[in-house]
Amino acid sequence: MKKKRILPVLLSLVLIINMFPSFALALDTDTNGVYQISTAQDLAEFRDMVNSGSTSIRAVMLKDIDLGGSEENQWTPIGTEINPFNGSFDGGGFEITGLYINSTDSEYQGLFGYIGKSGTVANLGVSGEVTVTGGGYIVGGVAGENDGTIENCYNTGDVTGDIQVGGVAGWNDGTIENCYNTGDVTGN
Repeated sequence: MKKKRILPVLLSLVLIINMFPSFALALDTDTNGVYQISTAQDLAEFRDMVNSGSTSIRAVMLKDIDLGGSEENQWTPIGTEINPFNGSFDGGGFEITGLYINSTDSEYQGLFGYIGKSGTVANLGVSGEVTVTGGGYIVGGVAGENDGTIENCYNTGDVTGDIQVGGVAGWNDGTIENCYNTGDVTGN
């Protein structure tokens, strides 16, 4: 008799659990499936999705974001050589402040580490500090490497590396339009 009572109880629990929304962290999307980014945590979740292989994501920023700018808030770049960012990121005219990278990783350092051929980053301001030592190359404020398109963006933070260092991008095999840098750029 006890076995017959357990199954209905389990089924009832499953139904009740499915009635409540998931408590897992996930970025909100608009009706077109574009990720809405409005916090540093949202930006980090977006980065983690790209770096784990979801490279064709579309995203838009909804407000300015402060990344904290300290050793405790080290930024890991969006996009890698293995998983370059090939989606679209619209900064909406907002700014990401407090970017802080102080690394001995040798390459692809910036807010975006590697923008692939199909990637677009637009309408975005970046400020903070990117310092890569120990053979650091392909280092920039907006992107370490750009093979896609960066447009209507700027960097006001200081960027330091060894070679292939730039304010907007450290290495560019793509298109950069209507962008500027006012931060100090230091390299060999």
